[in-house]
Amino acid sequence: MSEITLREYNELIADCIEEGRYSEAAAHAKHILAIYPKYITAYRLLGEALLEAGQDEAAMEMFRRALSADPENLLAWVGLSEIHNRRGNLESAIWHMERAFELESNNALIEEQLRQLQGRRDGVEPRRIQLTRGALARLYLKGDLLSRAVSEFRKLIAEQPERIDLRVALAEALWRNEQRLEASELCEQILDELPYCLKANLLLGDIWSGSGREEARLYLRRATALDPEHRAAEALFGSDSVLPVRDVTVPLLDYQPSGPSEQPSWMGEVELSF
Repeated sequence: MSEITLREYNELIADCIEEGRYSEAAAHAKHILAIYPKYITAYRLLGEALLEAGQDEAAMEMFRRALSADPENLLAWVGLSEIHNRRGNLESAIWHMERAFELESNNALIEEQLRQLQGRRDGVEPRRIQLTRGALARLYLKGDLLSRAVSEFRKLIAEQPERIDLRVALAEALWRNEQRLEASELCEQILDELPYCLKANLLLGDIWSGSGREEARLYLRRATALDPEHRAAEALFGSDSVLPVRDVTVPLLDYQPSGPSEQPSWMGEVELSF
């Protein structure tokens, strides 16, 4: 087999989905997961292939797996919204699209999709989407208004304690605001519930590496399992990343289409590792 980087492989799978070759896309994603069984992007891409192929139940499971490791995964939230919309669960579709909008409130496509969903519910489309408190808190975080971000996230979590995405965002805000002890305690709480939450592992690994704690290696190993090329670490830490970005190559699957009487590859079981 020839070798290909994970980044190139992701682009290849995305092209397969775009061109309607869903079985091939699913086969490639499952091939990657056989090598890197916790790789978040492969779960999300597999979810997209399954979604486009009409395999909603399986797609939903893949998106949920992606979100269990990355509660801020924009495309997984969008995918879940589309599934609920197709099933006629309009309120659930809106709720999931709102989570995507909070992550990227300047994304015109996300805003348009949310406007359409709200228009179907209310009978008239809003001219523009009002920022939710979660979206506003994330804008504070992105704009380095860190004390305001911390305060707003804390208020939201008090009202919605089940929202892991808000807790992950608060952990980052605390870390950026130099409140490292509080950030580490929150990360430990998140990891008690979701041991393979990528950002919590990255933040705790960084904090404990800085203080020389041996346990940091555990969290950084988990982060590498979830994101072997360390792209998320680069996005979070920049040039000071404790996990420098790298290219990782894997064998390229020699895909052979199934015959007409054979079970499509997306129908096969995916061994879930977290």
